[in-house]
Amino acid sequence: MVSQLIDTTIFITMAFGVLPSIFGGVLVSWDLIPFMILGQYIVKVIIALLDTPFVYLGVMTIKGEIKIPFIRSLRGGNNAGNI
Repeated sequence: MVSQLIDTTIFITMAFGVLPSIFGGVLVSWDLIPFMILGQYIVKVIIALLDTPFVYLGVMTIKGEIKIPFIRSLRGGNNAGNI
């Protein structure tokens, strides 16, 4: 979560603050930058909280720590005909 905060802070600051002032483009008020960082960070944290259990489930299934018959059939397991 710390890396997401750092990434979000750098991206929003560069994309909407620094680069438009150097190369031209739509300038966003510096007063809005912290709110943009906070908003994007909150969305990233929510998505990470929602998808992490599914990622762990997938990894554990691939490693064989969780037995799901359909996955075993794809891998050529003993229950290839049982879905």
